[in-house]
Amino acid sequence: MDLLLINTQFDPRGFNRQLKNQRDSLLKADDIPHIGLAYLHAMAIKHKIKSQVLNFTTEGWTFDGLLKHIAATKPLVIGFTAFTVQIKTAGEMAARIKDQFPSIVIGVGGAHATAMPLETLEEFPGFDFAVRGEAEEIL
Repeated sequence: MDLLLINTQFDPRGFNRQLKNQRDSLLKADDIPHIGLAYLHAMAIKHKIKSQVLNFTTEGWTFDGLLKHIAATKPLVIGFTAFTVQIKTAGEMAARIKDQFPSIVIGVGGAHATAMPLETLEEFPGFDFAVRGEAEEIL
């Protein structure tokens, strides 16, 4: 796989657990794909880039499951999207992924990285780059 796109969960305290209760109580209207990642996935398909989107907020992924998936699919690049309420979780996940898979390039986009790209990279060293604004042209 070339590109793995991840929409992480909202709870920074325990990303190794499934989020069924949170999903059922808070995110009933969020059972659709993350629109930004859907656009990027469509652009990847258009340019014959092998990609996949994982949505932690609606699909019940665990971090351990993600690590197994990364080991099996060997993506070249991982891209996170994150609102400010998700950035700590995304940053912690990126750091732990980088520890186990140091050759994978990991980026972050979304509202938080767009508003504060330099601060995001300084605070979360697991990210190799940040995307400000729309990432379709970069892809």
